[in-house]
Amino acid sequence: MEAYFNGEIFVRRTPFIYQEYFKKQIISVFELMQQIDTSMAIAETEEQMLLLNQQKMRMENILDLCNSEANKKISNGFDSFFVLKINKDGSKTIIETGTAGSVRYLSNISMQELEQKYQSLLEFMETSRFIGKFAKISKSETAKQNGAAIYIPEQPMLILYQSETMTIGIDELGTNLYVNQDIKIEYENKFFPEANDSKTVYGITHRIIANKGETENKNIFNKIISAKRANQIKSSDDEMEL
Repeated sequence: MEAYFNGEIFVRRTPFIYQEYFKKQIISVFELMQQIDTSMAIAETEEQMLLLNQQKMRMENILDLCNSEANKKISNGFDSFFVLKINKDGSKTIIETGTAGSVRYLSNISMQELEQKYQSLLEFMETSRFIGKFAKISKSETAKQNGAAIYIPEQPMLILYQSETMTIGIDELGTNLYVNQDIKIEYENKFFPEANDSKTVYGITHRIIANKGETENKNIFNKIISAKRANQIKSSDDEMEL
């Protein structure tokens, strides 16, 4: 079992199913039903009892829907970043987030579920193929047919890492995650090996998410190159001291 830190960024290993994605809401419905039962036990009039019965029926209908759709895949989640929040009591919450600042608290999560369904972003980059080329991104025919909402930059994006299912690119708005089947990529010829610095890319991504998209992101490519060279200089200095 690995040790994870508060605020660590993850990507999905597996698609979401309905019951998992709406776990927090389902728990809230159960809690509301318990409150209704308590109120019914002390209700003093038939009017109060009737109103509470109506509320309980609505909650039961929601649970019936959740149970009927429980194993239905409702979202692949492969184009989202997720942040781990470690609470004061030691419990862990997984948060779906975007570089534009959108946040969705999904639910508490066990270590077993975290390791089975999520992968550290840093691990993903270190085990994926490095690309290191600028490219024009466009929607694939599949994405057009599905009406998928995908960020398509006007300018070429620096494509960094690619696995069998996902691609990570970076532009002036920050780090972007794509499902391979959703996009078409037209690469430019020039290769930038200096951009192969997963820790720097991870650090930039972390700062953008932590600041909810408000970080100054211009010339991110230059930041990657500068950080890479700074690390190389520091390594050379360390070697000279030895």
